[in-house]
Amino acid sequence: MAPFRKHLKGPNRQFQNGHTRKKAFRSNRLTEPETPVVDVQAESNTEEDQNDSINDSEESTEDDPIPVNSVLPYNVLLQSLNTRSNSDRPRRKRRKIEPVQAFPPETSSHTQDNASVEEDQDEPIDDQVIQEEQPEDVSDADEDGADTIQQHLDIDEQALDQLIKETKSGEISMTKANFCDGYKAVVSGPIMSSSRRSKRQFNSNHGLADYNIKDRIRRQAEKLFPNGMTDLTASLSHTIFNQQDVLFSGRALLNAADIKRAVCVHVLDYTLKNRDHILKNTSRIAKVEEGDAPEYRDQGFTRPKILFLLPTRQACYDMVSEIVTLFEPEQTENRKRFDGSFSRNEDGISEDKPDDFRDLFRGNDDDLFRIGIKLTRKTLKYFSPFYTSDMIFASPLGLRMAFTKKGSTKEDYDFLSSIEVVVVDQADALLQQNWEHVEYIFNHLNLRPKEDHGCDFSRVRHWYLDGHAKYLRQTIVLSSLLTPELNQLWSQHMLNIEGKLKITQEFFDGAIVNFDIAIKQTFARFDTLTPTQEPDARFKAFTTTMIPSLTKMIKPGVQGPYGILIYIHSYMDFVRVRNFMANSSTAQEISFGAISEYTSSTEVARARSHFVNGRHAVLLYSGRAHHYRRYKLKGVKRVIMYSLPDNPLFYTEVAGGYLARSISEGHVAPEDTNVRSLFCKWDILKLERVVGTKRVASMLREKGNDVFDFI
Repeated sequence: MAPFRKHLKGPNRQFQNGHTRKKAFRSNRLTEPETPVVDVQAESNTEEDQNDSINDSEESTEDDPIPVNSVLPYNVLLQSLNTRSNSDRPRRKRRKIEPVQAFPPETSSHTQDNASVEEDQDEPIDDQVIQEEQPEDVSDADEDGADTIQQHLDIDEQALDQLIKETKSGEISMTKANFCDGYKAVVSGPIMSSSRRSKRQFNSNHGLADYNIKDRIRRQAEKLFPNGMTDLTASLSHTIFNQQDVLFSGRALLNAADIKRAVCVHVLDYTLKNRDHILKNTSRIAKVEEGDAPEYRDQGFTRPKILFLLPTRQACYDMVSEIVTLFEPEQTENRKRFDGSFSRNEDGISEDKPDDFRDLFRGNDDDLFRIGIKLTRKTLKYFSPFYTSDMIFASPLGLRMAFTKKGSTKEDYDFLSSIEVVVVDQADALLQQNWEHVEYIFNHLNLRPKEDHGCDFSRVRHWYLDGHAKYLRQTIVLSSLLTPELNQLWSQHMLNIEGKLKITQEFFDGAIVNFDIAIKQTFARFDTLTPTQEPDARFKAFTTTMIPSLTKMIKPGVQGPYGILIYIHSYMDFVRVRNFMANSSTAQEISFGAISEYTSSTEVARARSHFVNGRHAVLLYSGRAHHYRRYKLKGVKRVIMYSLPDNPLFYTEVAGGYLARSISEGHVAPEDTNVRSLFCKWDILKLERVVGTKRVASMLREKGNDVFDFI
């Protein structure tokens, strides 16, 4: 991938965080850029190659080079930083910008991928002031405090400082409440904003007309909700439209479409209102005389404001399509390329796979992608470079790879400096990829940029300059289950001054009640003081309690089949157990096979065959292998859960489904089957989903008994 272009070599100054900034900036968003014509004829022909699709789709400066205009003296930045204490000082005159047409008329609603189009390079939406259009249907209500978006962004500096102080010092309020039917919520936030939060949350009686949504979006959204929103969607929407952070762990096949649609309504409304607010201010500046121009702080450092993190290209296609349906653009660019790159009509998934598997992996299930989307009043452009995009859609891996350019070790993540809304959808699926990428991305959100990227610092909001953007960022996380990783994200990165909600299912019956046949299920508790000690404590419990029982059961020289399946949720634990089984003298008499997500198809077939015919007494099976393949294994007579799965469906399928199949095929009697699971107090979330809410507390607290049996 081509590197991001740099600007203005010269002496540097140090930021407080160690980054450097230029002593002078040579471009600003109020000067009129030259608009080059770029040939994009070859774009549609390279997407079949995975590397090409990653390298050419979002290069931030390859397609749209940032123009270098007349020199803007450095004292403009100093003046902008001192305006709070020197408000009477004359301000610098802005150039009046004449509106120009950025797109030529088209005979079709879609721009052909192989046609030469005029790139709307540096088209100043948001942080780059728009030249091609005027604000649309901006009501005065949006600017008099009635609109929650501007009310949130234009918060009084003194109040903001107090809210941030409370957040940093831990002076927060935390309450528990019923959210809506079947769900409960933990509400948290700075004490100062608790009274305002109490008036906003848990309202399922409001409709779209109650949230001051832009008319064009509201009208289209009402068509997509012909019968109105469900109580759950309405309650979530009320929280989201009021700019609060949300961690929702009740995402399911039945409610996913409505929830995603509500989120898309919010982010599109947010984007268009932000743009119109800037346009209106720009128009006012252009009309005043020199020295009389008011100060408008309405922008960030860079243009992108919305970030979606998604698991697959098909999930990205569905989310972008929802945006397009709501936006109804008159023209689109690169639509055919987008359809061909992100969607696939045939998925080849077997009909016997579970519904959740078919939903996640349908269509194009590639998890290496990223794409920028640019919006103007009438046009939507796919594959816009990041620095000229309004929204960024990416997988964690795809976005992480965008930080480092090919042939360079220097990272560029400045395009994340002004993200104001983050949406993480299907977070449970992202946990099965590499959660470290998600953490890395959140650690690099809302940092001060290393370069100016054409920023007009006189329009940048003070809380951006002060490094406080993360406290006004809204984060929306949607998942089908709650895990320690999501709890950590909620605690460390969801710092919104408006507060945050963690919404979970109120009651779990437990996966153990879903077995069709009565099977003995044993849960053995082991003790550990801290989460960091848990892996070693679990391994010790396994090698000292489970392995001895296996060696007694498996007689040397006697071929089974024994049918012992060991399910291991974590891949790191899987490798550790596999190495122990291969090298330890304690387990030298135990023949075993292993299936992980990295095992080739040939090796999988061999391991399954040896397990069924008894050549291997034990089969090690990783959690990710089941997530990505959902194998229907034969010959299973006993199951050992080295660690419980996060997804309770996996417990039902592995422990219940495999054993039920062996029983129905006559390979084993029900009384000869059993499931043994290891757990500790740090497994409380997954344990509750497996054994049920009524049983989990006693299993964790009961003294003098570490073994619990259920039939």
